[in-house]
Amino acid sequence: MDPISVTASIATIVALIGKSVSTLNSIRIQCQDAELRLELLTGQLYTVQAALRQVQILVTDCLAPEKQHRQLVEDLHRSLSYCRLIVQHIDNQVSKLRTPGHGIRLEQRVLLVLEDKAIEEYLTRLAHQCTALNLCLTAFKRQVCFQFIEYIC
Repeated sequence: MDPISVTASIATIVALIGKSVSTLNSIRIQCQDAELRLELLTGQLYTVQAALRQVQILVTDCLAPEKQHRQLVEDLHRSLSYCRLIVQHIDNQVSKLRTPGHGIRLEQRVLLVLEDKAIEEYLTRLAHQCTALNLCLTAFKRQVCFQFIEYIC
C-alpha cells in the first residue's frame, strides 16, 4: 500500500458521500415530515466527509514516499475499505428514495428507509470506524511529535 492508493480510496468515499448528501438534500426540500431525520443523516455524512478530507491532507502531506510509515498506510487502507463498504450500503439505502415507489408517497418512502434498522446499524458502524480511524491518526500524530522532540534535543 502506498499513500496514493489511500488518497484514492478517500476520494472514492468522499464522492460517494457527496452523491448521497446531494440526494438527501433534494429530497429534504420535497419532504417536510422526515426533515429532521434527513437533516441528521446529512449532517453525519458531511462530518465523515470532512474528516476524510483531513485524513487525505495528512496522507498527502505527511506520508510522502521518503517519510512513509508502511504500517500506518496499511492500517488506513484497511480502515478506509471498511468505511467505503459501509458508505456504499448507506448510499444503496438512500438510492431507494430516488426511484418511484408503487403508490407510496415520497414522504412515506423516506420514513420507511430512514426508520429501517439497517440504516441505523450502518450509521453506528460508520461511527465506530471513524472512532477507530481517529485513534489511529491520533497515535500517528503523537509519534510524529515524539520524533520531532527527539530530533531537536
